[in-house]
Amino acid sequence: MLMVRLPIAKFLATTLFLWGAVLACHAATDNFAGLMVTRFFLGLTEAAISPGFSLITGMWYTRSEQPFRHGLWFAGNSIATAFGGLVAYGVAHIVGSIPAWKWLFIIYGLITVVWSIVFMLFMPDSPITARFLSQPERTEAEERVKVNQTTIKHDKIEWYQVWEALTDYKIYILFLFQIANNIPNGGLTMFSAIVVKGFGFSTLQTYLLAIPTGAVHAIFALGSLIGSIIVYAGDSTGVRLFGLYLFVAYAAGIPMTLSMVSSNVAGFTKKATVSAMMFIAYCTGNIIGPFLFFAREAPVYKSGFIAMMVCLAVATVLIVALGLSWRLENSRRDQKYGPAALVLPNRPKEPTQGMFVVVEDLTDVQNKAFRYVY
Repeated sequence: MLMVRLPIAKFLATTLFLWGAVLACHAATDNFAGLMVTRFFLGLTEAAISPGFSLITGMWYTRSEQPFRHGLWFAGNSIATAFGGLVAYGVAHIVGSIPAWKWLFIIYGLITVVWSIVFMLFMPDSPITARFLSQPERTEAEERVKVNQTTIKHDKIEWYQVWEALTDYKIYILFLFQIANNIPNGGLTMFSAIVVKGFGFSTLQTYLLAIPTGAVHAIFALGSLIGSIIVYAGDSTGVRLFGLYLFVAYAAGIPMTLSMVSSNVAGFTKKATVSAMMFIAYCTGNIIGPFLFFAREAPVYKSGFIAMMVCLAVATVLIVALGLSWRLENSRRDQKYGPAALVLPNRPKEPTQGMFVVVEDLTDVQNKAFRYVY
């Protein structure tokens, strides 16, 4: 709701600042209760980041450009994983009155706070307010994304769009896919380091061995199922470690899900609602994942990796079903309304016969010229 009503870049910069501050405050905790309170506020301040980035991506890029751009900024997670392991290895050697683990939170928190200031100074709220563009360039930036058949930004909360998002069966297929795809993420996030340490490595070696996870995370778009099978069935430590690295390829589905929301959901309130739903699904999957790993099966956790394989198979079926539903809806609209002709960037602003211009904040259901991409 706040992302709809407020200037989105300034809102995200503020939450980013608070996120970094809360992260640094972890170093001040000295008991379980304090840690849980801090974690609560960490989740509160983080919640808008990924949905907000997805909305900003949709403002600037055409639907054909969005998947790659979503992948680029989401690859920051991969780079952070790779460098995070290296930083953690170095910080773990700090000896002093403040424990090394507290220094990790302080360092990462301060970096986030500094970057929030950079974000506030340089990230525009929309193309039409970008200081680094001339007025003709702002107009061109606005015109070129009209092919998306969506408005750039709308400041009013349209409650019927919230209801439409909550009653659209296609959204629930995507919602369930996001859960199924992120149950492995929850398991991997919580247990990958424990699994690697169980292979016989020390804590410091485990930090270093997390670096290839980030590299594979950034490169691969397929292979998660293969990776989980290798971990489950492999005998040697080297083979199982390779399988664990390959397994993180499932994460490619997360930015793709965000891109599908940005590309296939129209109506700014509806898009903001669905973006929030996807983050809820992401969190739900991450909550479920760790409960599928049982302490009695350490360090192999075979039941956990069987569950990961099942979830990834279910996610595959769901995404195929979603693609088919979009294709059928496109065919239905073509038959009923005729093929949709879109306004391209260099076309005149005034519509002519066979052309459609979005002048209202219409949803993908309302706009008969809207066609889903898959």
